[in-house]
Amino acid sequence: MESAKNFQAVYLSKVENYAEKIVANASLNYIFWCQLY
Repeated sequence: MESAKNFQAVYLSKVENYAEKIVANASLNYIFWCQLY
């Protein structure tokens, strides 16, 4: 049971990091395209 909780915590932190990277890339792309126009 404890290992399942541990796995879930690790998985959630990885998902959060992945989501943060996507948001950062999206905002950078948005700024880049806004500067082009």
